[in-house]
Amino acid sequence: MKTQKSFFEQNGGTYTQVGDVLLPNLSIVEAEQRPIGKYGRMRPRAKA
Repeated sequence: MKTQKSFFEQNGGTYTQVGDVLLPNLSIVEAEQRPIGKYGRMRPRAKA
């Protein structure tokens, strides 16, 4: 029987098996640092 790949696997994702569970191999990519600018500094901060 042919198994269908998940959307994650179709887009190049891989899994690691830990016991009986498959966990996706995820990594965080560093974002490019850009200056905020005049209007970004003028915007009020959201209250948490």
